[in-house]
Amino acid sequence: MADLVEFTTEKAHPPFGPTTDFIGLEHIDKATGKLLGRGAATELRSTKSVFRPGDILYGKLRPYLAKAVAVDFGGVCSTDLVVLRPDQGVEARFVLKALLRPEFTAYANGRVSGVQHPRVAPEVVGAYEVPTPPSAEQARIATTLDELSSRLDAAVAQLKETQRRLKAYRQAVLRDAFTGKLTQAWREEQLKDPESALRKEPASVLLERIREEREKAEGKRKRRNLPPLDTSELPELPEGWAWARLGNVGQVSGGVTKNRRRSSLPKQIPYLRVANVYANELRLDEMLSIGVSDSELDRVLLAPGDLLVVEGNGSVEQIGRVALWDGSVSPCVHQNHLIKVRFGRAVFGQHALGWLLSPAGRDEVKRAASSTSGLYCLSISKVMALPVPVCSAVEAETISQELERRFSLAEALEQTLGRSLKQAEQLRQSTLRRAFEGKLVPQDPSDEPAAELLERIRAERERQAGEQRERRKAPTAQKGRRARRRKQLDLAIGKGGEA
Repeated sequence: MADLVEFTTEKAHPPFGPTTDFIGLEHIDKATGKLLGRGAATELRSTKSVFRPGDILYGKLRPYLAKAVAVDFGGVCSTDLVVLRPDQGVEARFVLKALLRPEFTAYANGRVSGVQHPRVAPEVVGAYEVPTPPSAEQARIATTLDELSSRLDAAVAQLKETQRRLKAYRQAVLRDAFTGKLTQAWREEQLKDPESALRKEPASVLLERIREEREKAEGKRKRRNLPPLDTSELPELPEGWAWARLGNVGQVSGGVTKNRRRSSLPKQIPYLRVANVYANELRLDEMLSIGVSDSELDRVLLAPGDLLVVEGNGSVEQIGRVALWDGSVSPCVHQNHLIKVRFGRAVFGQHALGWLLSPAGRDEVKRAASSTSGLYCLSISKVMALPVPVCSAVEAETISQELERRFSLAEALEQTLGRSLKQAEQLRQSTLRRAFEGKLVPQDPSDEPAAELLERIRAERERQAGEQRERRKAPTAQKGRRARRRKQLDLAIGKGGEA
């Protein structure tokens, strides 16, 4: 690399002019060589590196070793960027592509130094050997790569836009599920039949039956009474639906509180932490165990179909993450920062999960979790008080099946998009590899050989180095001439005085 570029070390100090541009690592797209934007240097208060039109900026910190860009303007850049200046006859875009090669990234990654901020030294970059074709072929390679990259970028952008739309589609399906729109045609057909389960057990009848079943099961145990639900600000529901509190349709309870005493208990059982529960997702790669006493085991033991709600998180977008326990680890308990909701019917767990994942359900979770202190946290009482739209069991089952069908299709498409994005990146890397193997563009026998180009660069550098040595000598020679003239003058003045 050092045969093709020079590593500049020119620095600039604040204050910077109002028209001076600043480039940082955040302004360079990874692996594509694209500039995402630029900053205003006037806001900077520390020394920066100077770059000029035609230079290449390369990120030397370990997380950013695949970041490089060629610039056609001048300015200042972060000192975490190495400034490379191609020699006369070297195509800057060709050098840029060499820096973006996966082989070079692997080379640089294996030669970083430093503990807190590992980085690759400029001399290490310079030591990397780049297969160098003639100047004209460099330009052909760079142009072809740019054209292919442009087409690949357009395809990747389309794939990512489809991913974005797929996410919006999921939210739209969830929204329709809990406004009745998703099952509207089904419901209208069912209501035509006087003997349909939908007519026989609307939400009001179902809620009364759930209340009676829970009272019978709980017996004399004292049950927390929930205040009536104010539905004035809640959306209007379809015919046969009703609003209820989550605590009216499920049993809400807390989990195990961690303390030192638990390590000495004989029963050590795997338990779920906040880190295991995400939005409609369980991550069970890292499970820990905790001591549980016999007296609390029934309360904290998990059963398939239990709804798990994350109690608190620093981010408002992560508060109230919900997932259903799948029973894949048995026995298993949960910590106190996960609130459990158990339902008498499995379909209600799916129904409540879908509601709390929907846009309207998320809004209710955020509203319940907010506080005057600006922190967001849920509690057992807040989860119990959450509003949930209730429909008949048969319609809840229909909604659950329709959600599963549509989300399965969306998941399959999501996986296809993910594979396509990986293939696009692999294609980008294989194209770069072919370019530097001399297999991307045809060679032209009339091109000036690369050996002559390299020899001319070497000769030019030697010439410039000689001129610099002469310039350094010039002040010394001038000083000597001035000293000799002064001595001659002093002698002449002395002789005149004697006369």
